[in-house]
Amino acid sequence: EILRFCDLISLTKEEKEARAMAVSDVRKVLTGMYPECKVKLFGSELTGLCLPSSDLDIACLNVSMAKINGKSPLRRFADELRSAGLVSQLEVVESAKVPIVKLVHARTQVAADVSFNVDDGLSTGWFMREQSELYPQLRPLVLVIKYFLSQRGLNETYPSGGI
Repeated sequence: EILRFCDLISLTKEEKEARAMAVSDVRKVLTGMYPECKVKLFGSELTGLCLPSSDLDIACLNVSMAKINGKSPLRRFADELRSAGLVSQLEVVESAKVPIVKLVHARTQVAADVSFNVDDGLSTGWFMREQSELYPQLRPLVLVIKYFLSQRGLNETYPSGGI
């Protein structure tokens, strides 16, 4: 029964294609602005533990964090996304422990968080992916817990950073 439930809440082909389109558009903007950057997916997309409601976690690495004309790379990226008409929602969160640009891709309505020069999520993601491969029973367990927490609004970090 749990395995059937996991099949039900797993991404469809169309959802995977929408997510790939959102990643492609974000990658094009980032590499257009920062040709030397590396764009990496992490979080549930990397681990294979995403729900249809999961956002994309994208790390942009090897970017100078110097302000240009008083604007941080996050603000410049947000401006480029807005100018290109790629987003229906956009928020720059510079005050967080890990500053991010939160966006919703206009064509697909896929949400994404983009961070700059923070790669710790990659090692954690690869660890979880390896564990899921070593222990196949882990994926259904994690998906059920994620769905349960999501249904109760407990799947987001607490705004003030506490519990």
